[in-house]
Amino acid sequence: MNKVLFLIDGNYLMYRSFWGIRGLTTSYGLLVNAVYGFLMSLGKALDDIKPTKVAVIFDGRGKTWRHELVEKAIEEGFATRTYKDRKKSELENFYQQMDIVKDLLGTMNISCYCRKATESDDIISTLVKRYDKKGYETALFTKDQDFYQLLRYNMRLYKPDAPNSYFSKEDFKKKFIVKPRQWCFVGALMGDGSDTIDGIRGIGPKKACLLAKKYHTLKKLVMKIKEEGSISEFGCTLQRTDIRKLRMNYKLKKLADVENICDVGDMVGINRKALRKLFKKYEIESLPTMRFANALGGIQ
Repeated sequence: MNKVLFLIDGNYLMYRSFWGIRGLTTSYGLLVNAVYGFLMSLGKALDDIKPTKVAVIFDGRGKTWRHELVEKAIEEGFATRTYKDRKKSELENFYQQMDIVKDLLGTMNISCYCRKATESDDIISTLVKRYDKKGYETALFTKDQDFYQLLRYNMRLYKPDAPNSYFSKEDFKKKFIVKPRQWCFVGALMGDGSDTIDGIRGIGPKKACLLAKKYHTLKKLVMKIKEEGSISEFGCTLQRTDIRKLRMNYKLKKLADVENICDVGDMVGINRKALRKLFKKYEIESLPTMRFANALGGIQ
């Protein structure tokens, strides 16, 4: 029987639920749309995947090393926008609901990771690599394309709305002309609007993939630019002045290893009494607690 590690990008699933369900409040006015959507999606995913282990990973508060890298680049004049420059004022209810979800996950005895000044992406990457060595297949619930670089491991992206519910290494090969290990190179060229990372002007996914396929590594592309002064290929031009941005972008897109991350706990069953109490408190009693008990090892 295959051992399956199910990892959930907690911030992604919270955002998906927060914006996907509108206006769901308790009788006393507390917004619980993200809580309800998160649990609905979690229940379906557990039914679909039938994992051996489960963990949810959230971004930690505070500036990360990526923020500091971009801030230094702004000071030196070759970057203009701070990393993940988003307005937070409209998300007060979002973070309140995230705390509620963490409490609910605790009653389900689901491993939950959240480290200060650390992105969930890096923790997820660390766990994928660790459990690949342990012989696990990982199913990752996310929409973040940065994780394409991890498809070189025994991992699939869980896509509940896709025809077959997964995006695998084979699907990547059909869609792109590069290899998963080159995805950071592609990202360095085209940037990432969702993380406010500016790419090279005129380069989108198609041109980035063509350049990555031709030069294989960023190092080889940079050497060519240095030799020629500038290069014009596939309808775009790269110059010496782009080299620092390319190198910074590559570092930003490459998932890092995080030290001292504990193993994912075993499924030991849920605390049904505590879970039902929270369901009642947040008026989401239509969700069946036994659905989670059956998927997570019974009742503790």
